[in-house]
Amino acid sequence: MRGGQSFAPKRSIAVSSSMANIPALPKLTGDIILEVFTHKSLRFEGAPRNEEVGDSDRLAELGAKVLEMAVCYALFNKRPMLEAEEIEKQTKEALSDDKIEGWITLYRLREKLRCTPDAFPSLRTPKEVRHLFNSYVGAVFVTSGLRVVQNWITKLVDPESEPPPVIELESDQSSNAPAAKRQRTDPIAMNMSPPPPVMAPPPLPPSQQPTMSYLQLFNQTANQRRLAVEYPATFVGPPHAGSWTVTCRVNGVDRGHGSGQSKQVAKEMAAQQAFFALGWGQPPGGRSMSVDSESHFQPKVEPAESPLHFPPPPAMPPPPLPAQPNPLAPAQPSVAFLPIFNQTAAQRRHQVEYPAEFVGPAHAGSWSVRCIVDGIEKGHGTGTSKQLAKEEAAKQAYYNMGWAPRG
Repeated sequence: MRGGQSFAPKRSIAVSSSMANIPALPKLTGDIILEVFTHKSLRFEGAPRNEEVGDSDRLAELGAKVLEMAVCYALFNKRPMLEAEEIEKQTKEALSDDKIEGWITLYRLREKLRCTPDAFPSLRTPKEVRHLFNSYVGAVFVTSGLRVVQNWITKLVDPESEPPPVIELESDQSSNAPAAKRQRTDPIAMNMSPPPPVMAPPPLPPSQQPTMSYLQLFNQTANQRRLAVEYPATFVGPPHAGSWTVTCRVNGVDRGHGSGQSKQVAKEMAAQQAFFALGWGQPPGGRSMSVDSESHFQPKVEPAESPLHFPPPPAMPPPPLPAQPNPLAPAQPSVAFLPIFNQTAAQRRHQVEYPAEFVGPAHAGSWSVRCIVDGIEKGHGTGTSKQLAKEEAAKQAYYNMGWAPRG
């Protein structure tokens, strides 16, 4: 509210009172939607965490800081300039419980939240309302970057103002290349990928073709073609022996399905099926595939779009078997060690971390990952990708913990 002030330069920022003035809500895609709109009352002990963002509590913590910064920066750039005291005052006003409740109501975010029946009464408390909005802000920041958040929040708190300029790391090409030595601890993962290049470089010789999974290739191609992609996922079965089912949904239409012991494996399979179903590449049999109304894959009669001019990447091979016998052999010899180790550690209540370092130049460096169990290093791995190094570290730790069968 503007209170008794009647002059524009010192007006307080207020929430728009109608949908006509409120800016469009930035869209979210992929698994992160489930984290934002799944209430903690639905979490069960031992459930796998989102491999990219963790859970909504982490998103809310991040979103709270980003939201406050975005509001403060919008006020900082107002002209005529506001004094520091006025910036502080209007920031607190814009982030009050009433304003957050107003935004939640206008965007109808509460109606999208899933929870148990006994949690319904708490959804209107200021704490839950703020947690939901902060989670959404954090998710937008992770998936779309600071510029999208700043433009949205600036228009949200003051529809008449223009979004201030934002300098993002992704606009600097050098920021996308890892430094000579960079260290971080999983599971923090932010999507800071650069926009697709205007012109593709000439193809590399076969011996130098870059290794890219179907999931990465599919997401990159969909982004270039301005397609909205979602990956709804469900976990079925007990925490210690369940499985993930993931759907690749393109512009609201299911194009691929995958299942596996880890969500990443199921997601990769769904992206691979969708890649062929959309006619972007040829499967080993040489025929394109499509999805009918019952989500069964059939030979495609006519391609939706012209195929890309490079062959689909090979599926990532399983890690080499260790000198010791695979604890899963012979029943499941191709299962990776990483999900087995994480599952076993969770069942035995161990705290596991994977500190990772990138060493060397951006184009020819390597990843080094340690597997830390309850503060003690139990495994170490290196590789051209962090995933391979992490897999090797988990494999070593599995044997060092004595979890492999004897003899």
